[in-house]
Amino acid sequence: MGVWAIGDIHGCLRALERLIERISPGEYDKLIFLGDYIDRGPDAKGVVDFLLQLSRRTQCVFLRGNHEQMLLDVIDNNDDIFLWNLNGAQATIRSYGNLIQLETNEEHMNFYRNTKYYHIEGKYL
Repeated sequence: MGVWAIGDIHGCLRALERLIERISPGEYDKLIFLGDYIDRGPDAKGVVDFLLQLSRRTQCVFLRGNHEQMLLDVIDNNDDIFLWNLNGAQATIRSYGNLIQLETNEEHMNFYRNTKYYHIEGKYL
């Protein structure tokens, strides 16, 4: 069983696909994603679609990054979008079409809301 830590995807689906292809994880491997799936890159929606599919065939842990937290702060807590915009929100919003389509994508919003703040793997945090 291999354990892999992957971070800061930032909407870059093609790079993520190439990385997963190189790792070639099996059902007994574990992929620990360190957050920042969205913002800056062109395909945040595609990244989350890919991760959801990947999690159906291999063990995945999804941690929450500051970019997912900013998204949730805007959508769930009605925070001002200014800070999120400074950190690449528009690329994420464009990948969904608009903010309403992002907010009403139940599967993706559940993904964001269910990311973990931390994970312990054996002796490691």
